[in-house]
Amino acid sequence: MDESEQVQTNYNIELNSAANTLIIGFLTILSLYYLKVILLPLSVAVILYMLILPSEKYLFDKIGNSVAVYVTLAFFTFFIAYSISNLLYSELSQFIDNDIPELQSRLEQKLDDLSNLTINGVEIGSATSLITELASSDRINSLVTWIAGNLASLFSNSITVFILLVFLILEGGTFPDRLRAASPSLYVKMEKIVSNSSDAVNNYILVRFFISVGQASVCTIIMLIFGIPGVMVWAILYAILEWIPVIGAASATIPPTIVALLWLDPVTALIMTTLLIVNCSIFASFIEPQIAGDKLGLSPIVLILSLMGWGVLWGPVGLITGPVLTVVVRIMLEESDSLRPYGIMLGKKDVYSEE
Repeated sequence: MDESEQVQTNYNIELNSAANTLIIGFLTILSLYYLKVILLPLSVAVILYMLILPSEKYLFDKIGNSVAVYVTLAFFTFFIAYSISNLLYSELSQFIDNDIPELQSRLEQKLDDLSNLTINGVEIGSATSLITELASSDRINSLVTWIAGNLASLFSNSITVFILLVFLILEGGTFPDRLRAASPSLYVKMEKIVSNSSDAVNNYILVRFFISVGQASVCTIIMLIFGIPGVMVWAILYAILEWIPVIGAASATIPPTIVALLWLDPVTALIMTTLLIVNCSIFASFIEPQIAGDKLGLSPIVLILSLMGWGVLWGPVGLITGPVLTVVVRIMLEESDSLRPYGIMLGKKDVYSEE
C-alpha cells in the first residue's frame, strides 16, 4: 500500500469514527428527551444515592447497623425539610395576611396616578387598564392553578424518586459483589467511577450550599436596608432558586423588584434593584463558574453549556442536575481508553498537561 492509499484509508477511518460519534450523540439526545419520564427520576435518585454514600459509611462505622443508619438519615432529612417548609409557610402566611393588602392598595394608588398622567399630551390610561387586566383575578387564579399542577407533578416525581432510591440502597449492598464476580476488570472501573463521582457530587453540593446561603444573605441585607416587606420570603426564594446555577438568582430578583416598585419611590426602587442585579451578576459571572466548575472538574464554558443543554432537555430540574450529570459523564469518558480525549476536553484540571 503506497502513501496516498494509506492517507486515504486513515481519512476514511477518521470519517467513519466521526460519523459514528455524531450518530451515537444524536440518538443519546433523543433518548434523553423522549425517555425523560424514566431517566429524570432515575438520575435524581442516583445523585441522591451518591450524596448519602459518605454519610452512610460514616454513620455505619459509628453505629454498625444499616437499618439504624438509614433511619437516622431519614429523620434528619425529614427534620430539615419540615423546618424549611414550616419557616416558608409561616413567613408566606404573614406576608399574605399583612403585606398583600397594603401592596394592593399601593398598586391601585399608582394605577390611579398613572391614569391621569400624560406624556407629550398623550394619555396613558389605556396602559393602566392593560395592567389591571393582566392582574385580574382570573389570571391570578390561572397562575395559581398552574403552580398547583406543577407542585402535584413534582410530588408525583418525588414519590418515584423515593422508590428508586430505596431500591438503589437495597441493591447497593449486593450489586458490587455480583459485579466483581461477573467481571473483575469492570468492577474496578465502576468502583473508581462511583467513588470519583460521589466525591465530586458531594463537593459540588457543599459549595452550592455555601453559594446559596451567601447569595441569599447579601440580598437579604440589601432588602432590609431598603425596608421592603416579605424579606424572609424573598431570602428563602433566593436560597432555593440559587440551586439553579447562573439564572436562578436572577429569576429570584423579579418578585422583590415588583414589590420595591410598589413600596418605594421609583428612584429608590431602581437603586435597590440595581444592587440586587449587581450582586447576582458577580455571583453568576465570577464566583459560580470558577468555584463550582473547579469542584466539578469542569471548565466554566462547559458548565454553562451543560446548563443550557440539560435545561432544554429536562426543564428546571435539568438545570439543577445538569452539572452533576455532566461531571459523571466526564468521569466515565476518562475511564474509557478510546473516549478519554473527550473527557479531557470537558475537564478543567491542569494535570492533564503533565501526563
